[in-house]
Amino acid sequence: LLGSWIIRKAMVDAMTWPANRDGTPPRVSINLSARQFDDPAMLLAVINSAISHAGIHPSRISFEMTESNYLAPSVKPHLEALRAIGCTLAMDDFGTGYSALAILVELPLDYLKIDRSLVVDLDSADTRIARRARRLMSSVIGLAEGLGLHPIIEGVETREQLLTVCALGAELIQ
Repeated sequence: LLGSWIIRKAMVDAMTWPANRDGTPPRVSINLSARQFDDPAMLLAVINSAISHAGIHPSRISFEMTESNYLAPSVKPHLEALRAIGCTLAMDDFGTGYSALAILVELPLDYLKIDRSLVVDLDSADTRIARRARRLMSSVIGLAEGLGLHPIIEGVETREQLLTVCALGAELIQ
């Protein structure tokens, strides 16, 4: 019930937000838990109802899920249904646990949110660690882009980290 309320509230609230500087309406990202996928048909019904109630265009909505949500094969058709209505999908916290890379090929994703755990060592005082962290980040960004996904780098906290991820080609940073 709480998850359903959050979905509805986020969409209603997004309709009250001022336009971006360029005049476009702001987007809203909503995290979905693995538990919400216990009844994916109900989840889709809640989402469709919330979109209708709020009067928000689905292109303004992005749903974020962690890798654990994707383990059940029954989830894929429901993700495709979300994309079919115009919402975007993001895999959140990529790199924090068991990363089944095949999932990135199979699922209808738009964004890959690279976890901050892959960012923290980018500006390490140990040059060997920093160099390896940069190679890893470069590889993950390249992986995402090679699959047609937009990488979002999470947890950038220092100027050095920001300069590094930008130099590696990252455009979306959180």
